Amino acid sequence: MCIRDSRATLRPVAVLVVMALVAGLGMVVVSGASASAAPSVAHTVNDLGDAGDAAAGDGVCEVTPGLGDCTLRAAIDEANATLAPTTIGFAASGTIRVGAPLVVAGPVAIDGVGQRVRLSSRFYSDSPPEHQLLRFTSAVHPFFVANLTLADGLGGPSGGGAIEAVAPVAGSVVANVAFVGNQSAAPGGAVAVLGGQLTIQNSTFQGNSSEQSGADVFDQ
Repeated sequence: MCIRDSRATLRPVAVLVVMALVAGLGMVVVSGASASAAPSVAHTVNDLGDAGDAAAGDGVCEVTPGLGDCTLRAAIDEANATLAPTTIGFAASGTIRVGAPLVVAGPVAIDGVGQRVRLSSRFYSDSPPEHQLLRFTSAVHPFFVANLTLADGLGGPSGGGAIEAVAPVAGSVVANVAFVGNQSAAPGGAVAVLGGQLTIQNSTFQGNSSEQSGADVFDQ
């Protein structure tokens, strides 16, 4: 089952839509309700670069030892190394040019509240999208993404230019996110949900496209 959305209009998701699939498959809940509470803050991104963590698992988010330069990728590296509940916040606004998909394996909350943060896979503003932005791989741990713009992502073989969620568990939430100009040859131009359950709250979709189905969201 999929949601077929307009590719050209800015459309806030504000009504409750529940799609329950047959046993063994998934469910997407698109809701206008307020976002769920996230875990306590663990890492704060203060560098809009894309380098990885210097020593993943040491509890310190920094690209350069001793400098405290914390990128989003470095914060995710730290979270993946421990699989402890982790919230990633931001102390800077701007665009993060993602050089490869950001793969999240644990219970992570990524929240751009208080800043204006945009993730893009375009190397230059006029170059084509190059790859997927976020991939959540855990079928055990929930995730939370909020208050971001996810733009110009290119879906992989399973779709989801901005987000690919592999069997997300109940409690996984995307809230107050703008999905802009994401695309995929596979189903799910912006979001691909491969089984499980994902709740999308108060989010907008603009100019996303898929060569198959689900220009905005595809639910397998």
